Amino acid sequence: MENTKIENFQRFETKFILSLQQFSLLEMEFEQYLKPDSHPVSTINNIYFDTEDFDIIKESLEESSFNEKIRIRSYEPLDNDQASVFLEIKKKCDDLVFKERMEMSLAQAMTILSIQESVGNDKFASELEWLNNRFGRLKPMLLMSYQRMSLQGIEDKKIRITVDKQITYQEYGLAIKGKTVAQHLFPEDLVVMEIKILGDYPIWLGDLLQKFELKEKSFSKYGVAYRQLESRYSLNR
Repeated sequence: MENTKIENFQRFETKFILSLQQFSLLEMEFEQYLKPDSHPVSTINNIYFDTEDFDIIKESLEESSFNEKIRIRSYEPLDNDQASVFLEIKKKCDDLVFKERMEMSLAQAMTILSIQESVGNDKFASELEWLNNRFGRLKPMLLMSYQRMSLQGIEDKKIRITVDKQITYQEYGLAIKGKTVAQHLFPEDLVVMEIKILGDYPIWLGDLLQKFELKEKSFSKYGVAYRQLESRYSLNR
C-alpha cells in the first residue's frame, strides 16, 4: 500500500446504560444544549480481531483499568469487498481513550490483518507488529452491529454524545457461513449512551446526569459479548 493517512483521537469516554423511556426524557432535556452532528443516524458494523482463544479481550478484562482492541469498522454493509472501512486500534486507560485509524477498502483491511501485509504507515505498522508479536496471528472473531444516534454540543462542538441501540453480535466465522443468528447484547429496551469529551463535563451535563440518577458503567461491548459467548459455551458442554 502507498503511504496512508492516519487519524488520531484522544478523549475521555464514559458509558451509561439507560432504558428507552429514560433516554426519551433525557433527550428532551438535551435539546437546548445538543444538536445532531454531521452524521446524526448511522448503522455501525464492527469486526473484532483476536486470537482463536480471545487472548486480547481476556487480557483487557483481567486488567480493568486498561484495554485494547483492534477492529474493522464500517458505516455501510459489509457485503462488498470494496466497502469503505476504517482499520482501527483503540486503547483505553481508565476513561482516557486513544484511537488510531486508517480508511481503506474492506478487502485491504482484511488482507493487512490476515496475512500481515504492509499497512502503508510506519506508526500504524509498528502498532500492528507489536500486537502480532505479543499475541500471534490475529483472526476475525466477532461481528457486532448496532444503530447509532450522534449528537454534538451547540456551543462547544467538541462535546459528543452517542446513543447505541439494537446492539447485536455473532461469531464471525459462523456469521459469514450463515450458520448463526445474531444475539442481542442487552435487552432491546436498553440503550448505551457514551459521553465523549476532552475535559471536564459542563455544569449542565453533570446536573442532568444527577437529575436522572445515571451512574457510569465500565465495560466494553466486545468484552460483554465475549463473556456471553463464554457462558453459552460453558452451558452447552
